[in-house]
Amino acid sequence: MASRARRDCADTAWGPVYHGCDTVRRWARKWFADGGVVHRWAVTDHFVARDREVAQWTFECTWQGDRTAFDGATVARVADGRVVELREYQTTAPLYDWQGTWR
Repeated sequence: MASRARRDCADTAWGPVYHGCDTVRRWARKWFADGGVVHRWAVTDHFVARDREVAQWTFECTWQGDRTAFDGATVARVADGRVVELREYQTTAPLYDWQGTWR
């Protein structure tokens, strides 16, 4: 990810904001060193419109001993082929078809 980012990029994921490629690299190294494991990251939809890229995905990982999977989306702003800003969003509950009542 850091290799596609501009040096001054900002990455926002689940709260923290990571400014710059070096910080993104440091975060990734620490996440994996602390036991993070990515089992699957499947992009289910992706499109580009001018300077924006949007992707929907399913992410499956192990973090702190807990294996989990969730759907999410990434919205990126790109300049000169490099990511300038990246926002990531995670679903917080399983998705379901609404049938008149909430789960």
